[in-house]
Amino acid sequence: MSDALPNRSAAKLSPELSSPAVELRATRKEELAEVTRFLAGVFQVSSSARFISPRIFLWKYFDPRPDWAHPRSYVLIKGGVLAAHLGVWPVHFLLAGEPCLGAQALDWAADPQHPGSGSQLRAVMDTFADLQIGISGTEAAQRTRHKLGFRPWGNIARFVRVLRPWRRAKESAGSPLRRSLRLLRDALHRPLRPVTACGEWTMEEVGSFEEGLNHAPEVRPGVGELRPYHSAAQLNYFLACPESNARGMIFRHRGQLCGYALLTRIGGQARIACLRVSHGWDTAYHLATELAGRDPQAYEVVAQASHPGEAVALRKNGYRVSDVHATAIHDPQKRVSLEWTPGLQMTESDAFFL
Repeated sequence: MSDALPNRSAAKLSPELSSPAVELRATRKEELAEVTRFLAGVFQVSSSARFISPRIFLWKYFDPRPDWAHPRSYVLIKGGVLAAHLGVWPVHFLLAGEPCLGAQALDWAADPQHPGSGSQLRAVMDTFADLQIGISGTEAAQRTRHKLGFRPWGNIARFVRVLRPWRRAKESAGSPLRRSLRLLRDALHRPLRPVTACGEWTMEEVGSFEEGLNHAPEVRPGVGELRPYHSAAQLNYFLACPESNARGMIFRHRGQLCGYALLTRIGGQARIACLRVSHGWDTAYHLATELAGRDPQAYEVVAQASHPGEAVALRKNGYRVSDVHATAIHDPQKRVSLEWTPGLQMTESDAFFL
């Protein structure tokens, strides 16, 4: 893959960034150690942080993705020194049945000694993404998004259901008193019995997703909704995430394929990374939670949802909200109505593998 920027990125740069002393290009594999040290310094984290581990970094930015032809990691070099980094996480949508290419910025960081570098580097995304979404992020990142023209686009809530309160309390950080209070809270919130009947639904765990999934009824968003689209090949890329214990599952109702889910587990936390069905969200979340609970190492299950219908289904299955984050959208062509309900989940960012 070429180091060159896609399309006309250079035309969007300020005169300062177009000078011979400034280089804006795709990250090279041999720069992995330098870039991860830079990110650790800017974010003030340990060099062993999961998001910059070599296997995760290489998968995230260099392993081939069937849905993206451009590089996914970019650096800004000023005077021979690394000044900023930007990672691109593709997010695909269907608008009126037509593909719409979206992206979320990951590992977006700039050296404070080079103010403005982060904003300028982000301009590269305008050249190949129809839409940009912003999920959570630091206060500085959210302020910068606003300056770049992002508009508020609802919230995404993080839900949790504790499976094994004793084990969660034992493995959690904090003082003995704090762990005891957490144990009491988890025990009080733990459902006593399943709340959703499965009826004529079945689930099947799969090692890979087949192309027939692309034609399942669920791929079309409902009226007034904007949901990311996942192809079978894209889901298989997610399954290949290193050290995530990823598992795929498909749902059938009366024998007919009607949706899928992707589960991961990091430590003792299982995650419903994404779940899509044509109907029956209550039942689908029940089945996904049941599969996650079969893993003896999982002491809790978490999921994210920005759609009110999904939030209701999660609550019916014993989940509670643990936190809420603001979401934003950058849509220069005004293709998206802010009245549309977004259907964002964990796979629209790095939440499912970090």
